[in-house]
Amino acid sequence: MPLSLFLQISFQPPVVAVGVSPKRYTYKMLKESRAFAVVFLRKEQKALVERFKLITQDRAEKFQGLEWEKGVSGAPILRDCLGFIECRVIAELCFGDHSLFIGEVIKEELVKEGELLSISDLGKYYAG
Repeated sequence: MPLSLFLQISFQPPVVAVGVSPKRYTYKMLKESRAFAVVFLRKEQKALVERFKLITQDRAEKFQGLEWEKGVSGAPILRDCLGFIECRVIAELCFGDHSLFIGEVIKEELVKEGELLSISDLGKYYAG
């Protein structure tokens, strides 16, 4: 799912956080797997945001035609991206209508050069 909230918490050890609504299927997957990956897209990959926002019965449909692999955490990693980080969930904080999953980075990789796609490039303030 597209993230609207992603932040770095610590340099040593490397720790980040993602905000996810309990209404999203991703929330259930995070609770069960205790792991996640954040894939950083290039500016020209805007269409992928809409694709992964869709709520469908066949969740594998979102990956059709895309090259991806399972990361060390088991999370899917798109091969065509700027880079990614994989994390092990070490804590969850619940506030209001979202939960904050805190993850210790277990792997990171720069895949390609390019300009990072950000939420402001989408003309929105909330993507997920």
